[in-house]
Amino acid sequence: MKKNKIFINRINKKINNNQKEVDIRINNLNTIEKIKNNDDNLKVEEKLKKIFERNGYTFNVDVKIITNKKDYDTKIAGKVNNHIITLDNDIININDIKDIIIKN
Repeated sequence: MKKNKIFINRINKKINNNQKEVDIRINNLNTIEKIKNNDDNLKVEEKLKKIFERNGYTFNVDVKIITNKKDYDTKIAGKVNNHIITLDNDIININDIKDIIIKN
């Protein structure tokens, strides 16, 4: 009985379909201070954009929100129109915010 030959395609290139992981660790305290000082020059809208664009969930970020009336030590759950909703069910108008401090 005669056996049929099967075509086997040879792959001559490097296949790079594995996910790459990056582990960033800040070992130097001076680096952490520089990061905090860079945040001081940003506007409130830029800080909010930075919080929402960072890796991970926004509700895992501890923040201190300073407004005209009150200071909030909380986590941000989301943003709707011109308001921020916190995990403590507070609704804060973005125009009332003086500063947002990201705690590490």
